[in-house]
Amino acid sequence: MADGSWIPQQAALSEQEVRILRALADDARTTNAALAESVGIPASTCLMRVQGLRERDVVRGFHADVDRRALGLGLEVLVAVELAEQSSAATGRFLAACRTLDRVMAAMQVSGDHHYLLQVYAASTDELLATVIAPLEALPEVRRTNTTIVFEHWRRQSVLGGMAAT
Repeated sequence: MADGSWIPQQAALSEQEVRILRALADDARTTNAALAESVGIPASTCLMRVQGLRERDVVRGFHADVDRRALGLGLEVLVAVELAEQSSAATGRFLAACRTLDRVMAAMQVSGDHHYLLQVYAASTDELLATVIAPLEALPEVRRTNTTIVFEHWRRQSVLGGMAAT
């Protein structure tokens, strides 16, 4: 389904917009002229389409993909967290605390035995324990944590495809 026909109808994206999104997912730094050429539309039309995608929050931003290892963060872990209670106040305090922990890259509310799954980068297990696990376990909102080391990780560049090792 490389033509984009799998995109739900409620997304209301034209074929041109899907082609633009695919091209931006491959290289968000491309110039408007190069983007227009790759999509096969005039540059002025391309610029208007990209601006429209941004205004509709389809394109929410352009980001640099920084290799965490270059920053000395060779350890990637997933920390499953079970909360002591699931009230909105307790959840809010937990998430606020997570936002203060620099090594927590993402927090996902999940179903199953745990309530949250955190993606964490650290330089070492010692740093992980000191900067993430100990502060989390000190929170009254946290019942327990379970840490899993990630040995290999790949992800799609965007929902439109393209793969990247992390």
